[in-house]
Formats: sequence, structure tokens, C-alpha cells
Amino acid sequence: MGNKAPLNSTKCSIKSFAILLFILIIALGTGAITLKLSIKVADLAEVNKSSESARIALSYVNMMVKQNDSKGNIRSAEPELGLNGMIIDNYMGEEDLSIAVYFEDGTLYECLYSETFDKTLSEKVVDIEYVEFSVGKNDLHIEVTYGKKSLLKYIHFRTSGGKGGNDG
Repeated sequence: MGNKAPLNSTKCSIKSFAILLFILIIALGTGAITLKLSIKVADLAEVNKSSESARIALSYVNMMVKQNDSKGNIRSAEPELGLNGMIIDNYMGEEDLSIAVYFEDGTLYECLYSETFDKTLSEKVVDIEYVEFSVGKNDLHIEVTYGKKSLLKYIHFRTSGGKGGNDG
């Protein structure tokens, strides 16, 4: 009779240990799944932010072109300023006012100027991974890259007379 008590106690201890081990494994598994999900959510938030920045950049450039699309007003910023962007002359109908919209160091900028372009007066439009401008005679091609994706937009000038690069 005296030997049954320690045997039951040992069986009880083994069962308790097995239950604790099982609970620990479940807790570790749940923690690992939670960590993976939080990383995925953070990645998704970053992708959403990048795609939103891309849409803002495209929308901004499209708005600038539509508001200032007069014959010969829109031209490439590359030959004159050495920048990846576009220049809009006669900005908002003002003959002596121009605006440069350009990409540099992960940011899309705008710079309003009268006679001389001064980069220090530029204002940030939006942070974006990469933007490529290509101004033709009758249209603007803009490609916005974010993450592993890119958006390409062709904007045909209504006046079909925008100056592209060295075109007249």
C-alpha cells in the first residue's frame, strides 16, 4: 500500500509536465505566427504607402500638364537644367513665370521661378522611389517606380505643340 502513492505522484508529475510542455509548444507556435503576421502587415503597409506616393506623383504631374497645356509651354528640364523632369513656361498664364517639376534623390520636387532657376527654392511634392520623365513634341511619358512595380502614363498634349528636349 505504501508504494502506490509515490507511483501515482510520479504519473501525475509526468502528466503535468507533458501538459506544460504542450502548452509551451502552443504558446511558441502562436507567438511565431503572430510575429510572421505582424511582419507581413508592416510590409503591406509599406507597399500601400509606396503605391499611394506613386499615385500622388502621377496625379500631380497629370494635373500640372492639364492646367498648363498650351502650345509650346511644356518641355524637358534635361537640356536646360540637367534634371530629370519637365519645365512649364507661362505657368498659370503668367508670361514671366515658369515651374520646374523634377525628380532627385528619392523625391519629386517643384520649383517656381521667374528668370533664373534656383534649386534651393524647390518644394517637395512627394517622396517616391523613382520617376522618369520623357517629354516629346506631342506628349509626356512618365514612369513611376515603387517596390518591384512601375506605373507608366502617357499624357497627350491637347494642343499637340509642347516642346520636347531640343525640339522647336
